[in-house]
Amino acid sequence: MNYELSPQENEELRREEMRILEEFSDRYSARPYRRIFYVPSGDSRIEGLFENSFYRSARTLLQAVLDGKLQPAEGIAAVFLCRHYLELALKFALFHSRWLSSENRNTSNEEIEAVKHGHNLEGLWQKLKRELSTRVPSILKTGLDLDFVGQMVKEFNHIDRDNWRFRYPVEEIAVNSRPASVSLPVGIDFEALLADLEHAHGVLEGLDSYLIETHGANEEWESILDSI
Repeated sequence: MNYELSPQENEELRREEMRILEEFSDRYSARPYRRIFYVPSGDSRIEGLFENSFYRSARTLLQAVLDGKLQPAEGIAAVFLCRHYLELALKFALFHSRWLSSENRNTSNEEIEAVKHGHNLEGLWQKLKRELSTRVPSILKTGLDLDFVGQMVKEFNHIDRDNWRFRYPVEEIAVNSRPASVSLPVGIDFEALLADLEHAHGVLEGLDSYLIETHGANEEWESILDSI
């Protein structure tokens, strides 16, 4: 039995064919390349944007997953951004803690120790806690929810210690691997991740501000003493 398409169905089929042809023909159409990176006028430093950029991007993607605009499988990038934000936030706080030799005294620029590269969150967290307890123990008495950050660090470090699990589908793309079909052997509660991320961000932002403000207060006081 032959089935004839109605005029409306024929028109819909024609439009769908045209859409597919337009979509795929663009791949074979040469176009001029648009340069992406350039030297801007004025101050070109962007390091101050990194930490908040990863945090805000992670929040946006996580909310998109929760709103159904992205599939959970597409939320893997958000998990990586969360982890990388956490790493950067810890490193900035660690570095700023080294601006202080004590509660009331700043470290000289020549003596400030740089924060070395590395992805071990638990190691960074333990270093930061030691720095805080010896240089600015008053921060530990403010009630800032540092224990919460410690729990998030512990969980991320346990599930992704080397910072590759949410960057690559497999540890090595080998002959027998099929990256597109590999799924992460871990469940992800995106709602909990977003809530934890926001709270941890508030705590770490508060910690970093405290360290920077303490450094500024010490600098101001030292300037007053020098002028007497």
